[in-house]
Amino acid sequence: MAAIISPEPPKTAPTLVINGKTFTDVSAGNTVVLEAGTEHSVACHVDGRFPEISASDISLQCGGRDVTDGKIVPSLLSVCFNETSCSCRAEHLSGCYDLTTEVIVSLTDGGTNGQKLGQQSDIHVTIAVAVGAVVATFVLGFITAVAVYCVLSRKGKEFVSKRNMRSFMFKVISFLYPMP
Repeated sequence: MAAIISPEPPKTAPTLVINGKTFTDVSAGNTVVLEAGTEHSVACHVDGRFPEISASDISLQCGGRDVTDGKIVPSLLSVCFNETSCSCRAEHLSGCYDLTTEVIVSLTDGGTNGQKLGQQSDIHVTIAVAVGAVVATFVLGFITAVAVYCVLSRKGKEFVSKRNMRSFMFKVISFLYPMP
């Protein structure tokens, strides 16, 4: 009589190794700090059970991109708020394996101080807010000028005619945004 062996998936999550540091499962402690713009080693494997999971059934992604050569070079273009993530998933013949390992990757500036890039990006946020405020002020001023023009043109066509509309708009905008 022949024995029947059924596929049995692994019981542990994939093992994700970044620059020699090992991570398993999804947890708040799964974080690593890497230098932006430099190459780092990344590997993923799944241990145990029958049949073993082959390398072709393992999916390794960092920053939303597949990692096929075991190396990543995180850049500012592939991250959000100077952080990205690496994740490892696998498929098993049984169809009963859905464990994942995920690691949050924070980026440093690559200088000697090892400061996280997120700490330096505060100036970018400040600049964006300032530019947004200036643009919003200009748009609101323009809308106000158009509203004033419409109200005055309804009160009397002799006050604001088409002929002197440009002069009127210039005066209103000059009043709202005086030049130094």
